[in-house]
Amino acid sequence: MVSLTVLFVVLLFSWPGTAAAQSDELMRTYRQGATLEKAGRYSEAIPFYLKALRMGEREFGPDDPNIAMLLNKLALSSSSGLYKDHEPPHMKLP
Repeated sequence: MVSLTVLFVVLLFSWPGTAAAQSDELMRTYRQGATLEKAGRYSEAIPFYLKALRMGEREFGPDDPNIAMLLNKLALSSSSGLYKDHEPPHMKLP
């Protein structure tokens, strides 16, 4: 997950003009979600990623590549909490 976060931040700043156009509030909101996700508090991270997504759509437009990254973070948090206590049967130790 850490590598995905680093990749997101690198990609977010790599597109021309996005670093200047991006608000501090968007990054602060995204970081709050990332901190909660890293702590395994997935359901608490979801509202922050959703808010960051909405802000990103306003700031970058709905077709910007940054929106895909935000959607990915939202999807990962939404699904991660569902399976954190489960392992596939072939992974269980005797």
